[in-house]
Amino acid sequence: MSDGSLPILKPMSRIAGRLSLGVAMWALQTKNGGSGTLLTGVEGVAPGKVVILGAGAAGANAAQVAVGLGCRTVVFARGRQRLDELEARYPGLLSTRISHPDAIAEEIADADVVIGAVLTRGKSARCCSPAPCCAG
Repeated sequence: MSDGSLPILKPMSRIAGRLSLGVAMWALQTKNGGSGTLLTGVEGVAPGKVVILGAGAAGANAAQVAVGLGCRTVVFARGRQRLDELEARYPGLLSTRISHPDAIAEEIADADVVIGAVLTRGKSARCCSPAPCCAG
């Protein structure tokens, strides 16, 4: 649009965020080449750790699903406002951090899933996975 807004992108991003955990659970299955980690955990086994890079529409919706599944969830964003909103919505159920390369490296070191949910206008989404869904 002339004001620079992207009206179709927000609902699409919400859907992508919600679907991201289902795709992650599929990719974690050993038959699909994954580690076999059960993100939800089970009695006697801790839940998986999900790191979400971005707290906009996609990231916030991914966080909602991750928290709902009982995952250990960490969300990164460049500013405090979005992180504060998520902390208020899910008190004690997720961790938030300001994006910084050292902090991200620290959190992804033991993550089972990393979800990229950062929008850079005019750029394609980056992907660092060899999974077929990221080819292209």
